[in-house]
Amino acid sequence: AAPPALPFRLVGGAELFAGVTPATDLSAPERHDLSTMIYTSGTTGPSKGVLIPWGLWADSHDTTGCHLRPDDVTYDPFPMFHTGGKSMAQTTIQAGGSVVAAPGTTPAVI
Repeated sequence: AAPPALPFRLVGGAELFAGVTPATDLSAPERHDLSTMIYTSGTTGPSKGVLIPWGLWADSHDTTGCHLRPDDVTYDPFPMFHTGGKSMAQTTIQAGGSVVAAPGTTPAVI
């Protein structure tokens, strides 16, 4: 019997990046270089912006993504403004895998 239909559409990298020309003259980021900025929820006071360096993502990959392979696909149900969403996606991408994002996630949202 055929497996049940998925409640989302799988999008491969070729489709996702169709027509995109990657930059070829960029140097790799240093550990201290800014990767992203997130905002706290403000549970103990006003919401605050938190600067996340590339080194944090690299360390996260080393500890949580060490078992991921280039042919792995992960489903990321978290919004990309949340550290959980960014971390899961970044770790999978660093391993060369593919990420299926939550419904409604678009390149503009990321």
